[in-house]
Amino acid sequence: MKKLVVFVSILFVLPWSVFAAVDSVKVSGDITSQAVTRDLSLGAASSGDSSDFLTMQARVRFDAALTEGVSAVVQFINERLWGAEGVSNTDIDLDLAYLQIKEFLTPAATLIVGRQNLHYGSGLIVGDPDTNQTASGAVPAAVMSDLSLRKSFDAARLILDYSPYIVDLVYAKVAEGTANIDDDVTLFGFNVSYAWNSYNGLTDFYFFGSENAPNITVQDEKSKTYVIGTRTQFTPNDHLGVSLEGAYQFGDRRNSSTSHQHLNAYAIGAGADYKFLDEHNSFEDQSAGEIANILFANSNYQLFNIHGSFMPREDLTLGALYSKLYLAEKIPSSVAASYSPSVGPASGNTYVIKNSNKDLGDEIDLYAVYDYTEDVQFKLTSACFIPGSWFSSVNDDTAYSFKGSVKVAF
Repeated sequence: MKKLVVFVSILFVLPWSVFAAVDSVKVSGDITSQAVTRDLSLGAASSGDSSDFLTMQARVRFDAALTEGVSAVVQFINERLWGAEGVSNTDIDLDLAYLQIKEFLTPAATLIVGRQNLHYGSGLIVGDPDTNQTASGAVPAAVMSDLSLRKSFDAARLILDYSPYIVDLVYAKVAEGTANIDDDVTLFGFNVSYAWNSYNGLTDFYFFGSENAPNITVQDEKSKTYVIGTRTQFTPNDHLGVSLEGAYQFGDRRNSSTSHQHLNAYAIGAGADYKFLDEHNSFEDQSAGEIANILFANSNYQLFNIHGSFMPREDLTLGALYSKLYLAEKIPSSVAASYSPSVGPASGNTYVIKNSNKDLGDEIDLYAVYDYTEDVQFKLTSACFIPGSWFSSVNDDTAYSFKGSVKVAF
């Protein structure tokens, strides 16, 4: 990694005329420090106690505008705990590194190749490879995976702009295995967007597939997952916004060399936000509870949110989020009556559950954001999760989290 950093640094130091004619180079970035205290044990004696730690996240980005519609972006990132000194946690990692060519072969086409962020629709299917349930190996995953800022894929995209239609073709390498064995994890698919002539409407139709073949040579034994879906959003008036999304998943999951599991699942999301457009800029939106995102994977549950915020003054935003969670399907009685998140900050905890119940619990999040200047922002966040009847009496204590952060952008 250090050799890569040195190499990229040389590219910026040497005369640009050697490589390309550069119109401009823009340097930007941000630094965020957070103090966090939280308890995810739900009262279980076998689970860990409360955690108290401080974090630092720093990003530096270079945008180079070249000639003939060509541009390049390189961004470095470091995420670590305060007091953690070592090669792994003070390393500088490559977060973004891509080139963009507009009017590629045709005026309607844009080609983007390299490490880049991918996000389609609401991010239900493709939007974040570094979710709250997992994180890059460079992040202290067991402590702060839910706080990670890494969102990039190694991918190639071809965007075709035939307004009001935009077609986005994508191929990404999610994980590289052994070079001479067909064991990589790949992502491929397309997203077609249609912009309405009225109501600021937008409709997406997408298809994505993923293949994974762990150290095997038989092509038919790959795990293959496919998702087809659509999403619509529009604003019938200045105050109201509405969105609806549905996706269907199918394919086959390889459990062993002789066992496959057929996939048959779906997801539906509906949302509405109302902007009062008053002097306090009050509004509502949809988002997920902080602790719920740590405790549960984004599968087999129903989520209901109410989110509102307002600005009592120009530089201060206050907000609240209430979440209610239910299992979509009960856990079979044949499964052990215990639950352990597979990865993330709560992965070391084991919770006793009741397979006959579906009520996961309730969460209340509160936050305050103070814009000290245009460049500096302070934020306070609190969250509490109240276990539902799915958890047994030994795990019915409230989980909590408090965070204070300061961020500077340049």
